[in-house]
Amino acid sequence: MNKEELEQLSDFEINRLICETLPVIIEDNQDVKDIDSAVMVNDIVSMYPLDFCNNWSDMGRLAVKSGISFINDNVFNGACTDYEKHRQADNHNGSGNISAYNESTLRAAAIVWLLMQGDGNE
Repeated sequence: MNKEELEQLSDFEINRLICETLPVIIEDNQDVKDIDSAVMVNDIVSMYPLDFCNNWSDMGRLAVKSGISFINDNVFNGACTDYEKHRQADNHNGSGNISAYNESTLRAAAIVWLLMQGDGNE
């Protein structure tokens, strides 16, 4: 999926896409109303919700491990793969930087992470 397609998805759909790449079992019989946008997963030991778009403890470890920078200022909120490159040139002019903007920086980071899984070229 490209960035525009990912931006149109709900938080739940983005969370599910991320879960599909991780070594967890997605519980398809979950009651979505009870857990908002989180996806219930099972790692054989226990069942728990993952909400990358709204929970730092879920998205933070993926972002840090992947080198995603968070951008919070008075103009916009977002995330990008290399903040220094982002400051020098935006990602549409060949800098190789992947960025996304949203009022939720965690959602922006989740979109960047998904784009990174496809090398940002899809």
